[in-house]
Amino acid sequence: MMNAQARKERRRRELALIHIAAKQLNIKENVYRGLVLYASKDDCDSAADLDAAGRQALIRIFKKMGFRPVHKSAMASGMHKPPSWERGPQLSKIGAILADLCYPWRYADAIAKRMYGVDFVRFCYPYQLQGVIAALLARQKKVKIQNSKRKNAK
Repeated sequence: MMNAQARKERRRRELALIHIAAKQLNIKENVYRGLVLYASKDDCDSAADLDAAGRQALIRIFKKMGFRPVHKSAMASGMHKPPSWERGPQLSKIGAILADLCYPWRYADAIAKRMYGVDFVRFCYPYQLQGVIAALLARQKKVKIQNSKRKNAK
């Protein structure tokens, strides 16, 4: 059973997520109130008045509308904002490699800092991004070799 403090914290996080979603989706006030009414089954028009089930329903509605919560790693790295058209494909590839390795964006930031003195991979030039991709591919290959050796040792 969840204690009172944990329930308050969960409510606070869910309300914050609801307000972030509404802002990210650029929902007008009257539409927002209508969605809250729909999620609460015509019970209330304020997210603060929703119960836990109502808050979860509203979050599901926002996700269906295209809301994507931003991971703390991406927020700290600046990757929650869309990249420029010239860097987009390379940053997408870096993101895919990081996801495969289960590494945060900070790992790519550290590579960019070490190789080029750039604090965030997001601010690298395209030729620098190629270097970061090469370093990540080398790391990915090394990890796969280590994993296959572990499997063979068993």
